Amino acid sequence: MKENIRFVMLAAGRGSRLENITDNHPKCMTEIGDKSLIKSQLEVIKNFSNQVAVVTGYLAHVLEDHLSGDNINFFHSNNWQQSNMVSSLLCAQSWFKDSTVIVCYTDILYSKDAIEKLIATKGDIVIPYYTKWKELWSNRFTNPLDDLESFKITADQNLIEIGKKASSLQDIEGQFMGIMKFTAQGWNQCIDLLNKLDNKEIAKLDSTKLLNRLIIEEQPIKTIAINDFWLEIDSKNDYALYKDIVLS
Repeated sequence: MKENIRFVMLAAGRGSRLENITDNHPKCMTEIGDKSLIKSQLEVIKNFSNQVAVVTGYLAHVLEDHLSGDNINFFHSNNWQQSNMVSSLLCAQSWFKDSTVIVCYTDILYSKDAIEKLIATKGDIVIPYYTKWKELWSNRFTNPLDDLESFKITADQNLIEIGKKASSLQDIEGQFMGIMKFTAQGWNQCIDLLNKLDNKEIAKLDSTKLLNRLIIEEQPIKTIAINDFWLEIDSKNDYALYKDIVLS
C-alpha cells in the first residue's frame, strides 16, 4: 500500500558537464542502461506514491513529452539558467502544502530500499547518505577530494556539517545523495529561513547550502545510512562509466 507522501523531482538543468550529450534533451533524459534517468527513478517512486511533480527548465517541452503518459504534475522554472536547486524547489512550493514531500535530484539512480528507509526514518527534515562514497569517487575522479564535500554527523545520526570543501577524507562520513524528505513542519522551517534572504541570495542556494544554513539556525536534520545502490551522472566521464549498466 502506498504511503500518503508526495515527490518533487528537480529536472530544470541542462547538465553542461555532459556537453553534447544533452544538446537535445534535459540532463535527466540521459539514458543509463536502457532507460532515461528520470524514467528509472519513476519506476522506484511509483512504488510509494502516485503524487509526483517535476520542475522543468531547459527544453521543458521535450521532457513533458517524454513523461506524457506518467501522470506528472509539472512546474516550470523560468529562471533556470540563473538560479540553483532551491529556486527550482520554490517553483513547486504549492506541492508542499500539508504534505510530507520527498525531493529528488534527477541525475541520480537509487534503490527502492533507500526510499523505504527514508520514509521509515522519523524527523521533520531527513536526508539519506551513501556509505560507499570512497569507492564510487575513486572510480570517478583521479583525486576524489577535488569534488567531495564535507559531511559530518553525530552518534545519533544528526547532521552537523555538509557542503563545505573537504580538506581530508576525515571530513567525510558519507555522501549526500540528492534526496531530502520534508514534513509540512520541516518545509515551514525552510520557508522561515528563506524569508530572511533576498532573491539574489536564494538564487545562489543549492541544497547543501540550504541544509548548512538550517544547521546554523539549529534546525535538526536527521540522516539515514544507505549502503546498497546509488549513482550520480554529472559528467561525460560518469556517462562513460555507467551508460551500459544493467539496472534490475
